[in-house]
Amino acid sequence: MKAFTCIIIFFILLGCHAFKKSKNKNYFFEGYGTNISPIDSDIKKDIQIVHFGSQIGVIFPSAYAKKKFGTTKWAGDKTFITPDTDLIKNIDQEINKQYCSSRRKAIAKSYFNINIDSLGIDSTQEKKYRLKYEAIDKWSEHDCDQWKSNSPYYDKQYIGYITVTGEKIIYIKLIDFREDPYHLKPYLETSLIDGWHGWFYSNVMELHFDATKSTFTATDNL
Repeated sequence: MKAFTCIIIFFILLGCHAFKKSKNKNYFFEGYGTNISPIDSDIKKDIQIVHFGSQIGVIFPSAYAKKKFGTTKWAGDKTFITPDTDLIKNIDQEINKQYCSSRRKAIAKSYFNINIDSLGIDSTQEKKYRLKYEAIDKWSEHDCDQWKSNSPYYDKQYIGYITVTGEKIIYIKLIDFREDPYHLKPYLETSLIDGWHGWFYSNVMELHFDATKSTFTATDNL
């Protein structure tokens, strides 16, 4: 009983400590779903900034990406590179040209990864699958409309790498800071901004651009 009482007291104190910190808005490492890894001072000078109207694009050097991801299993077969500014400017133009069509394909593949013509199913099942596809396609149109409304407000961060099969991939993180409850914008030029849940679902997007083919691709995520 004494041990149980001590455990209860411990969790009460822990909860009070967390609540106190949350009131002071110390969002980092407090379970708010943020992950900040500031760039080392000796390579900070290698960051490149590209301006897109009132928004900016932050190009992180290969050394930063290697340090942040180099020990992960995902990075094992990739060579990190520093994208050049001309490529980034071209990608920004291609986002506006390709976004709607590439997202429609990605959404259809994610939620309906079936070729109806080769299913070999009866007409009732086929009708059901077609209705699902139509609903998904309609949702992708809504997603496209949302993009057209929000795209002027995205700041962007870039990391580049080459895959084991030779594709040159540019990973793009798009962030809308019109609302910034975690006070993350000051880190835009010094850290890749990672997080999960809540604000990150509605204000952050990730894209992958295959510079070898000049198309967006549903490649493996960071």
